[in-house]
Amino acid sequence: MDVATPYTPEEFRSAVLRNDERGLLKKWSDHPFYTLFVREKSGGEIPALMDVGRQKAYASSTEQDEIAAFVDTATVPESDGELFVKAVPLAELARNAVVQGFAIFWVGPGKMIEGTTLHLLADTAVLHDQEGQEIAYRSDPLFFEASVDQPAPYKGAVQRWEKVTLGNNDSAGRTPTLYVYDDGFDWRGNPYLPELPESALPVSSLSASAQAFFRRWETPLLGTQEDAPPPEPPEQDKGTETLVPQEWLAGFGKVRELVDKYLVPPASELFLVVTLYEPTDDSDMDETFWEVDLNVPDRFGSLMPYGGMLVSASSFRANPGLPDEPGKHAVSGAFRERLVRQLSWRIFENGRRLGERFYLDNEQFERSFPFRPDNADLIFQPDYEDPRFPCLARFRCGNHDIPVLLQGQVRGNYACEPLQRINVPESEVPSMMPGRNQLFVDDVMELFDDAGGVLVPKELIDFPEPWYKGAWASSWQTTYELRRSAHVDRLVSAYSKAADKTGAGREILNYLVLAVSIVVTLVWMTAQF
Repeated sequence: MDVATPYTPEEFRSAVLRNDERGLLKKWSDHPFYTLFVREKSGGEIPALMDVGRQKAYASSTEQDEIAAFVDTATVPESDGELFVKAVPLAELARNAVVQGFAIFWVGPGKMIEGTTLHLLADTAVLHDQEGQEIAYRSDPLFFEASVDQPAPYKGAVQRWEKVTLGNNDSAGRTPTLYVYDDGFDWRGNPYLPELPESALPVSSLSASAQAFFRRWETPLLGTQEDAPPPEPPEQDKGTETLVPQEWLAGFGKVRELVDKYLVPPASELFLVVTLYEPTDDSDMDETFWEVDLNVPDRFGSLMPYGGMLVSASSFRANPGLPDEPGKHAVSGAFRERLVRQLSWRIFENGRRLGERFYLDNEQFERSFPFRPDNADLIFQPDYEDPRFPCLARFRCGNHDIPVLLQGQVRGNYACEPLQRINVPESEVPSMMPGRNQLFVDDVMELFDDAGGVLVPKELIDFPEPWYKGAWASSWQTTYELRRSAHVDRLVSAYSKAADKTGAGREILNYLVLAVSIVVTLVWMTAQF
């Protein structure tokens, strides 16, 4: 640790103004900040929160005498405990502040440590590789949730690391995300734990400095209580007919509550806009097609990006739950619930397989509408009144366990939406598959998680208990990322259109909207969670 220059507010501010991120990390990360705490009557110790304008912040200082003097005049809202001072490394204080939505108030100069500087200190470090070379990584820890009687790994037991170039803090080229995991857990052998990417690295294989950076997350957040008991299945779902035992659905129910509240608008604000598709003069189409858009309120940004999809008019007219003519049509509560369950199962299952961030596009919702499975000649029609569908299940195909969403039944088969992109050799595809010969391209069955579907006999479908009761990557973390992305997209688009009209300031407007929208979303998430 560099101690050649004093730990003063002026030196810190100078490093920030110079964009000296390397200096901030190497000198300041481990430096103790004397922080105001409250010792509650129960004996618990929590950081004191001060109201600084509209922001809540920890009160801290590099000087113990300075913060001790501050105690004599400080008042802590909503607390009748005893105030005291405790030394906490700045990086640890920043980690807590970022996760819990606070800032750090530097007593004495009266300055706030917040924004990009706070995030830098919280999630980035200058490490040494096994050869002793310096390298900077930003860590994005995964939070986990548990269902019923299965404990979840601690927050940060798996982390996404990204190599960064200090000074502008941008990604170093196209560096792939590195997954690092605590190999004290039996990730490969315990079916109740999420599936790791094949390329994930055990933390024990890394250098000492990298291990120390990873192990920050073994320390519980300051002032946090023990984890809440696992969720019970939502009351409104009890008694509903399901393909999976109700007692296994606590985890899914928790995800569904978030999706229902934050990601899908009320049915009264959802509309299907159907327009007649007009083919080009040289088109050989002999059937009427429609373009379908799902309209959502502006406040939901681009969360429901289903639009411009080409569908056969006959497939919509054949379904009593869908429009039978062009126009703007309100959706039913049953149709909305289908979208909620579709998105909830996808988020839940994605949290069981680590390695890919969840995103939204047309394909996420395409199989909520009529579609033709790859091994069928007829269009599959979803029944929007059937509460059993969609539902997560396993397709046992040779040596492969393929996650699928069951969209409904077709005689003795399920209409399945694959959730994993996979190639299965013809020799491993069961002979009982209907329309088996239609599935192969160059002697391989190709399944895609973003297109098509497949009919699978019921005998090849089952419901493994760990898939529903095991731990999964946090759904509120995914919800936060989706909402932030959606608001950024919407605001940047709106300001870009405005800038196009004026012909000036487009880039400035885009960056301004990006910054503002992230702040707005952080405030929203802090308020909700």
